[in-house]
Amino acid sequence: MSRERLPDELIDVVQNTDNVVTLEYDVRFRGIHIFVTPETVGTTKHYWFDWETQSFNRVVPGKTDYEPFSMTYDAKANNVLFGCRDGYIRHYSPSASTDDGTTINSHVL
Repeated sequence: MSRERLPDELIDVVQNTDNVVTLEYDVRFRGIHIFVTPETVGTTKHYWFDWETQSFNRVVPGKTDYEPFSMTYDAKANNVLFGCRDGYIRHYSPSASTDDGTTINSHVL
């Protein structure tokens, strides 16, 4: 990771705001989950850093209730688990076509 590749939203994010930044390496999918969570009320910004392509991708859940606010690695299942605002624990699945019934949209810039 380098400053030149960081999305503008991640540069000086901690020094200039009341955000908490959390990182978790994902062994299974070979990348880093990056959460930028406001200490007060607000939307969490979630990024995926793909280690193989050295690229950042913005991740937006289907609904704000699905928005993760905590994460941990489950070594037994080889998954990063996300504690979501609706009280459920979720994880990524490469075969999923929906996010709890909401169609997954993706794009590349």
